[in-house]
Amino acid sequence: GAVGWNIPYDWMTSDLKAAMTQVRMYVEENDKIPWETLNVIVSDVTFGGRVTDSWDKRAISSILRKYFNPGVLDDEYKFSPDGVFYAPKIGPLEDVRDYVRGLPLNDQPTVFGLHPSAAIT
Repeated sequence: GAVGWNIPYDWMTSDLKAAMTQVRMYVEENDKIPWETLNVIVSDVTFGGRVTDSWDKRAISSILRKYFNPGVLDDEYKFSPDGVFYAPKIGPLEDVRDYVRGLPLNDQPTVFGLHPSAAIT
């Protein structure tokens, strides 16, 4: 969301689209997936360019390490301890759509590596 660890930030859809474009470019143009480069380019440049607090920069990088690592290529890899969030296996597009439709409407803190109590406001 737009709220950082310490400071609110005005991230936009264009930031997400730029990150997606960069990831695609780096993956398609390299023989090996450059995991560390992906993390740096997205966390420090694309999103981090708006971040002014050093702890927020650290938080973004830490959260994205959960997504930019070789483990995500394993069908058993989960983004949350409860197993709700994962990359669907290769298969029919309709299966992926069904998975996405079944996701919770609100992101759970655990998908970002946070304790479930982080949802308490």
